[in-house]
Amino acid sequence: MAEWDASGVGQSSWGPTVYGIVDGEGAGLELAERVRALLGSLSPTGEAGAVYSGPFRTDSARVWRAEAHPSTPLGAP
Repeated sequence: MAEWDASGVGQSSWGPTVYGIVDGEGAGLELAERVRALLGSLSPTGEAGAVYSGPFRTDSARVWRAEAHPSTPLGAP
């Protein structure tokens, strides 16, 4: 994706998920289409992965505590 003008690229440890950062919606849609085409060419069925595009959140993360289920020991995740 860096070769396709993404100013930032990365991979999460959960998935794996890869992401690219670009300037604007048009560039994002173009990059998403290029990645879809590449993934499709890697698989005989054309289904080597899923591609999503969208903006970053502009507000902060929200964290809250919920009541633990009665069968969950205190401190358990």
